[in-house]
Amino acid sequence: MKRQTFIQVTKYIRTTLIQSLLFVFIVWIAGCTSHPYNPRQYENALADEPRSADYEVWINGTKAIVYIARVQDEPWDKDRTKLDFGGNYSFTTFDMDKPVTVRIRSTNKPLDKTVLLPEGVEVKKVKKSASELSFVIQKPAQIIVEPDGKNGPLMLFANVVEDFHPDLSDPNLVYFGPGIHHPASDQINVGDNQTLYIAEGAVVKAGIIVKGNNVTIRGRGIICGNEFVWGQGADK
Repeated sequence: MKRQTFIQVTKYIRTTLIQSLLFVFIVWIAGCTSHPYNPRQYENALADEPRSADYEVWINGTKAIVYIARVQDEPWDKDRTKLDFGGNYSFTTFDMDKPVTVRIRSTNKPLDKTVLLPEGVEVKKVKKSASELSFVIQKPAQIIVEPDGKNGPLMLFANVVEDFHPDLSDPNLVYFGPGIHHPASDQINVGDNQTLYIAEGAVVKAGIIVKGNNVTIRGRGIICGNEFVWGQGADK
């Protein structure tokens, strides 16, 4: 059985996050000469998608769109739930083929003691103050920005540049273009020899069921479970 899968999952490395069932298949092209970072082209199409209230992010001087990854419903009561986590996570994403400068600002989280994970991540020129943090990412990486441990961190997905262009006339292509999508079913079924492509600037409110061989899932869009009942996922 041959299965090609091109997936990036926003998975904060805590076992409790698995239960959130939020899978993010990465968004936005950025940080390179041939693919300039331009999230504003999807601003109107994604106006109703919730944004982070904790962080503002700029990539090479261009303001990014920072989204929310829901991990549980309030109140976040560890004694009641027996789960150890710190509320919703924020994330943004971009492509790069050369070093990029990231600037982060927060009005409600002090940034001067921020920790960047994983340890040893290749960043340079780190500057911290109470309200701002900046650094240069040397190469594609997944970086967790923790101003206060796991309490509302920011996740940065710096990806290699995508060079795949889907053939929209391909009968085996399942395609979602820019915008917010609510499929008729909460589950997208992908089978033999099919490609599921979530385009840059697309947010799809569904889960995925893969049954078959030679299946490809790729794109720079988001598959989002924020609207599902917590702990149940897309099971309608």
